[in-house]
Amino acid sequence: MHFAPVLKPCGMGVNLFWYLAGGAFVSVVLMLLLFSVYRLSFSTSGFLAGVPLLLALVYVF
Repeated sequence: MHFAPVLKPCGMGVNLFWYLAGGAFVSVVLMLLLFSVYRLSFSTSGFLAGVPLLLALVYVF
């Protein structure tokens, strides 16, 4: 018995959802590291942490 995937936003497949989830996870971890360990400003950390999420969004859409 096959079940339909629960998470299928915007008609994207489940594998593409995991690319987005992975990009978001990497962004959050990178932001925490840049802000707390490397003592960069919050805006700089947020800008640099947005790059993996942006790359994931470009790949998916």
